[in-house]
Amino acid sequence: MATAAVDFTFMEDPSRFALGHLMEQDMDMGLDCAASCEPDAFAMAPVDNPKTFCEDMKKSGAAPGLMDFKKGTTTLGFVFQGGIIIAVDSRASMGSYIGSQTVKKVIEINDFLLGTMAGGAADCSFWERHLTRLCRMHELRHRERISVAAASKLLANIFYGYRGQGLSCGTMVAGWDKSGPHLYYVDDQGDRHKGNVFSVGSGSTFAYGVLDSGYKFDLSVEEAVELGRRSIYHATHRDGASGGVVRVYHVHEKGWTKVIPGEDVNTLHYMYANEKGLKGTDEWCTAPNMKMVRKKSSNFHASPELTQLVPHLYYVDDQGDRHKGNVFSVGSGSTFAYGVLDSGYKFDLSVEEAVELGRRSIYHATHRDGASGGVVRVYHVHEKGWTKVIPGEDVNDLHYMYAKEKGLTGTE
Repeated sequence: MATAAVDFTFMEDPSRFALGHLMEQDMDMGLDCAASCEPDAFAMAPVDNPKTFCEDMKKSGAAPGLMDFKKGTTTLGFVFQGGIIIAVDSRASMGSYIGSQTVKKVIEINDFLLGTMAGGAADCSFWERHLTRLCRMHELRHRERISVAAASKLLANIFYGYRGQGLSCGTMVAGWDKSGPHLYYVDDQGDRHKGNVFSVGSGSTFAYGVLDSGYKFDLSVEEAVELGRRSIYHATHRDGASGGVVRVYHVHEKGWTKVIPGEDVNTLHYMYANEKGLKGTDEWCTAPNMKMVRKKSSNFHASPELTQLVPHLYYVDDQGDRHKGNVFSVGSGSTFAYGVLDSGYKFDLSVEEAVELGRRSIYHATHRDGASGGVVRVYHVHEKGWTKVIPGEDVNDLHYMYAKEKGLTGTE
């Protein structure tokens, strides 16, 4: 036998719910002075319209930059034959200030559902944990797990209701239900999209370059995990607002598995550099017969065999800045190109490999950047001058060619 007693006296005066925690039983404990410190309500900004305060300040120009929401991160997800891979970094930043290197950007909604965070940490964390509660309530009421589509729709409806009120969220909802694996992107405007490949955050353009060049549906689990890890690393390498550690999850028919709980991006930097025969600290990558030593005075001293002509690459902009380097990409699509370049570049490429890397980098930039397109042209500069290797190859032809290499039709 079981018995229970419930006190319903609160129904006599529902206004008691609005009282502070020191204004009921504590009154009998001699805590009157403490009760006087309890606020009656949350203080609002002393302006005409607190709801639009941030927008009004930005429009007025009274405090330039004060209301800019400085944020940054890199998260990604993609569907493949073995399920879904979710990979994230762990840095939280406020402009140039790094607030944390250990943020958990994957919300474990239930044993078959994951959510990611990009945007405002507080907004994403609160509302995705709220989604966790809603999903649990659905499971208790209907005695079955909620579908991925329904979970993402719940989140989208919440965001739509708060549209225009300052939320900053770019999230992914990934999971496995009765109909298989599903991946959705949901943002703070209430937009909701289903897809096979997503990357969200300030470093997403760099990650997309690596993802687009390496993704295909029939990847093995090991290949998919490595693609996710490499994509996040290369994003952190170029994007100052991304960093910390790489975390990778694998969503499969039995739930999800945390494959990489946290791998330092600095460790990955030297590991990937070592794979290319580099140290990870070299500003100049030189061939064995091109021994160059850099002094603190920034003067270079070459061995006798360097009296012959050698290649040089400079970047110069309209501010008069001039930089010498081994890898540059410039323009609106450069971030996408950098993802492909960084993952494929090494000094000892053959001419054919180098031409293909250049062609592929430009194609993937045109695929994501609406301001880039047309044809790809590739030049090779060598000791006898320069050669136009590819005079002009249509990016649409390349799109279907690269899709065919991956077993796709190019219309997905």
